Amino acid sequence: MGLPRRASIAAANRIKNQFIGQKVDLCSIVNAKSGNCSEDCIFCSQSVHYDTTATTYPLLEEDEVLERAKKMEESGAEHFGLVTSG
Repeated sequence: MGLPRRASIAAANRIKNQFIGQKVDLCSIVNAKSGNCSEDCIFCSQSVHYDTTATTYPLLEEDEVLERAKKMEESGAEHFGLVTSG
Protein backbone atom coordinates (compact mmCIF):
# COMPACT_ATOMS: atom_id res chain seq x y z
CA MET A 1 0.00 0.00 0.00
CA GLY A 2 2.96 2.36 0.55
CA LEU A 3 3.53 5.31 2.82
CA PRO A 4 1.03 8.13 3.18
CA ARG A 5 1.93 11.13 1.00
CA ARG A 6 3.33 13.26 3.85
CA ALA A 7 5.52 10.38 5.08
CA SER A 8 6.72 9.73 1.51
CA ILE A 9 7.75 13.36 1.08
CA ALA A 10 9.55 13.35 4.43
CA ALA A 11 11.38 10.12 3.52
CA ALA A 12 12.42 11.52 0.14
CA ASN A 13 13.71 14.67 1.86
CA ARG A 14 15.78 12.62 4.33
CA ILE A 15 17.34 10.65 1.47
CA LYS A 16 18.09 13.84 -0.49
CA ASN A 17 19.68 15.46 2.57
CA GLN A 18 21.82 12.37 3.20
CA PHE A 19 23.25 12.28 -0.32
CA ILE A 20 23.30 15.92 -1.47
CA GLY A 21 22.52 18.00 1.62
CA GLN A 22 20.47 21.18 1.60
CA LYS A 23 21.74 22.31 -1.82
CA VAL A 24 19.11 23.06 -4.43
CA ASP A 25 19.96 23.23 -8.14
CA LEU A 26 18.04 25.86 -10.06
CA CYS A 27 17.03 24.98 -13.59
CA SER A 28 15.49 27.06 -16.34
CA ILE A 29 13.86 26.27 -19.64
CA VAL A 30 12.95 28.37 -22.64
CA ASN A 31 10.24 27.53 -25.14
CA ALA A 32 12.40 27.80 -28.27
CA LYS A 33 9.57 27.08 -30.72
CA SER A 34 5.88 27.46 -30.00
CA GLY A 35 2.73 26.20 -31.67
CA ASN A 36 1.82 24.58 -34.98
CA CYS A 37 2.78 21.14 -33.69
CA SER A 38 1.52 18.36 -35.96
CA GLU A 39 1.02 15.91 -33.06
CA ASP A 40 -2.54 15.36 -31.81
CA CYS A 41 -1.93 15.42 -28.04
CA ILE A 42 -5.31 16.34 -26.54
CA PHE A 43 -3.70 17.94 -23.46
CA CYS A 44 -1.34 20.25 -25.39
CA SER A 45 -2.23 23.83 -26.28
CA GLN A 46 0.47 23.89 -28.99
CA SER A 47 -1.18 21.26 -31.19
CA VAL A 48 -2.39 22.53 -34.55
CA HIS A 49 -5.42 20.25 -34.09
CA TYR A 50 -7.00 22.49 -31.43
CA ASP A 51 -8.13 26.11 -31.38
CA THR A 52 -6.15 27.66 -28.52
CA THR A 53 -4.72 31.02 -27.59
CA ALA A 54 -1.16 29.70 -27.35
CA THR A 55 1.39 32.04 -28.88
CA THR A 56 2.88 30.67 -32.09
CA TYR A 57 6.40 31.43 -33.30
CA PRO A 58 9.19 29.64 -35.21
CA LEU A 59 12.45 28.39 -33.73
CA LEU A 60 14.24 31.23 -31.93
CA GLU A 61 17.48 32.52 -33.39
CA GLU A 62 20.70 31.35 -31.76
CA ASP A 63 21.47 34.85 -30.42
CA GLU A 64 18.09 35.03 -28.66
CA VAL A 65 18.59 31.61 -27.05
CA LEU A 66 22.09 32.57 -25.85
CA GLU A 67 20.80 35.87 -24.44
CA ARG A 68 18.09 34.08 -22.49
CA ALA A 69 20.56 31.47 -21.23
CA LYS A 70 22.91 34.20 -19.98
CA LYS A 71 20.04 35.97 -18.17
CA MET A 72 19.04 32.72 -16.47
CA GLU A 73 22.65 32.05 -15.46
CA GLU A 74 22.85 35.56 -13.96
CA SER A 75 19.67 34.73 -12.03
CA GLY A 76 21.30 31.64 -10.52
CA ALA A 77 20.18 28.85 -12.84
CA GLU A 78 22.76 26.07 -13.08
CA HIS A 79 20.98 24.14 -15.83
CA PHE A 80 19.28 25.48 -18.94
CA GLY A 81 17.10 23.51 -21.34
CA LEU A 82 15.30 24.17 -24.59
CA VAL A 83 11.83 22.86 -25.36
CA THR A 84 10.09 22.98 -28.72
CA SER A 85 6.73 22.08 -30.11
CA GLY A 86 6.61 19.22 -32.57
